[in-house]
Amino acid sequence: MKEFFEFFSRYLKWLVLLIYVALSCVLLFRSDPYRHHLWLTSASTVSGALYKVGHNITSFFSLREANEDLNHRNAVLEAEVVNLR
Repeated sequence: MKEFFEFFSRYLKWLVLLIYVALSCVLLFRSDPYRHHLWLTSASTVSGALYKVGHNITSFFSLREANEDLNHRNAVLEAEVVNLR
């Protein structure tokens, strides 16, 4: 508990600054409809970019499975060609 109070007293100025900045952003973006619209637009742009990155990662791993399946099929066909000779 003593460590918590030391941490709190050491970073009190930064915590107060963070609270003030958060409060000012809330007041700024909620009171003005134009800024609120800008905030929502930029937030949707960021979330869209994150969704795209997640989709690319997921599709990469599904391509790995498809690649393994194609390699297996290729090996079977090569074995058939060898057996036909």
